[in-house]
Amino acid sequence: LCDLTFQYAGTSDRRSTVTFDGKAVGTLDFKQTDSWTDYQKETIQVDCPAGEITVRVTADTSNGGPNLDYMNVASVGPPSTSPPTFAPGPTIPTPTPTSRPTPSGDNGVLYEAEDSTNISADSEAKSNNLGYTGTGYVDMGNKNAYVEISNVDGGVGGRCTFTFRYSARKNDRPCEIKMNGEYKGTVNFPITGTEWTDYSTDSLELDCVPGLNSVLVTATTDGGGPNLDNLVVSSVSGTGAPFAAPIAAPTNTPVSSSPTPEPTSISTSPPVSSAPASAPTLAPVGEPTISTSPPTSAPVSSAPTPTPTHVPTSAPTIAPTSSPTNAAPTGGSDPVQVANILKGSTISVEYRSGTINHCSELIDEKTNLCKINRLNFAEKNQAGFIATPSTPRKSIIKKLRIYTNAQNRDFDPKQYVISGRNSESDPWTEIAAFDKVLTRRRNKHANIAIVSTFESGDSARNYDEVIVDNDQAFWQYKLIFPMTFRNSKTYLEMAEVELPGYLV
Repeated sequence: LCDLTFQYAGTSDRRSTVTFDGKAVGTLDFKQTDSWTDYQKETIQVDCPAGEITVRVTADTSNGGPNLDYMNVASVGPPSTSPPTFAPGPTIPTPTPTSRPTPSGDNGVLYEAEDSTNISADSEAKSNNLGYTGTGYVDMGNKNAYVEISNVDGGVGGRCTFTFRYSARKNDRPCEIKMNGEYKGTVNFPITGTEWTDYSTDSLELDCVPGLNSVLVTATTDGGGPNLDNLVVSSVSGTGAPFAAPIAAPTNTPVSSSPTPEPTSISTSPPVSSAPASAPTLAPVGEPTISTSPPTSAPVSSAPTPTPTHVPTSAPTIAPTSSPTNAAPTGGSDPVQVANILKGSTISVEYRSGTINHCSELIDEKTNLCKINRLNFAEKNQAGFIATPSTPRKSIIKKLRIYTNAQNRDFDPKQYVISGRNSESDPWTEIAAFDKVLTRRRNKHANIAIVSTFESGDSARNYDEVIVDNDQAFWQYKLIFPMTFRNSKTYLEMAEVELPGYLV
């Protein structure tokens, strides 16, 4: 099983068919990009046959196909017979994915730069210069080359040291560092020796953000960045919460055949004082963090409330001081627990030219794309939609669930404001506002059914979930997304939006 990723540009949709040795294996939408100089990526997952094959991309529209830049082929799963071999050309190694970060020394956690869950551009995973840890390193040999390390655990916050292991021959290789898109500083990556097998470390101290984060390393000189081996994140003594339990630090030797030790499980309930009162609880993809009791009319017991059971994850769940609850609302008549309060609503957008119905795909229970032009709003930071239900029944939202778009995370929402009201003449009441970087994993194929429940999203699809601390009932909802992952982008894109909660 392989991922074929195409980089392209096109000022209109340029749907095309992909064939292997003359046999059709799928289609690519090649959605419109902002301009002919604005390149995007689209991926199709196919079963790769053994041996050399000819891949043909044929335009299906009268406008022709896109400007096609390159194709990247990566193995993502076991093939039906033997691993595929590709035609001679530039080698793009596919390192074995690491499902969890590796504990490393004193309370630090090690993240391999070459891990296949990371994102990179103008960079290449390699293993020819020995001395690395893991399965290799990332060669950042071009100007503006970058590596984005995903799912970096920030514990419960506090001061942290980010230590990068790297190799730099002949020249210094300075890079800027961003966390969740925000500039944090520059690491100089000074020369390590006369050979690319000479490794060293360089560090940056900054404030850890609770939960899971993305760390972006971008080369700033014509010579590009270093050969980046790994990143170790550790708390500065006395300022942060523990990370995974320590093991022996990585050695400066070639990769061995020993398996990566599993991190020791840690408590998912940090100290109460470590998070602000209004902070939402962030749940990793596909794993609900709170065991939710269904609505009940039973009398309230005088016994102490038991501690909610948490599903163990590879990273701690950050709990706010005033813990959000997903218990059924009390009072009223027969509240009904639902996977999506928005189901059956009319979706509309408030463009500067007027309000129109748009993006019904957001609640069609499928992975179809909703694409909203942010420039059509009075201000880009007002981009979003209004959901008007078909019945007068009110509801109480308890979560927000976003299923990712098919293309890339540049168009993902990054900031969220949820508001509600009980009639169209009422002012909007803000329910929750927060930041959240969505998973890099994409829902690559359109029109695939999404089957979710109140407790959990569809584990076969890619989504993120935030628990909303709310007990107020509303009839109509407004969701605004003030920023996207790359905020310069014109479009906001999502596959599905769910508001799990109660009809009351």
